[in-house]
Amino acid sequence: MSDLTNPSQEHPASETSEAAFMDVGSASPANAAAEMPIRVFTLEEAGALVPTLRKLFYEAHLDLRRKHDELIVFRRLHQQKQHLLGQDGDDDVLQAHVDAFDATLKHWLQKVADLGVLVKDFERGLIDFPYRSKSGQLFFLCWHPGEDGVFYFRLPTEELNARKPITILPD
Repeated sequence: MSDLTNPSQEHPASETSEAAFMDVGSASPANAAAEMPIRVFTLEEAGALVPTLRKLFYEAHLDLRRKHDELIVFRRLHQQKQHLLGQDGDDDVLQAHVDAFDATLKHWLQKVADLGVLVKDFERGLIDFPYRSKSGQLFFLCWHPGEDGVFYFRLPTEELNARKPITILPD
């Protein structure tokens, strides 16, 4: 898996102690996709979007990492203040930081969804491009930021790890 802090290099992904860092929850474009018609891509269109997606994920992860770090620092300061001074009252400010992170995440999710792709895992940058073969069968072309192009596909009913090389994609 590539570290999305630099789109031109692959590094081991950094670990975070905060499981909620990229928990998209209700902000998932999959929820919005039920309300929008699905865009179907050609192989060429999917490949042409890769540089745009790579840049978008790079910018999104930098922005979200910064917001996340700010939130963690504020949360720790808030907890220390409560513990040491026995003071409450910053809960509204803490919630405002959480809301700001949530709004930033939703903003980036929407930017990706506006391209018509399906986000399978925002943190890892797993993207599916709906593709219809000449026979009319629907497939998902698969991409993530560690790949230079769209080289894999799967059926919509298959798990993400069932990706197959695009060289055997049926016509």
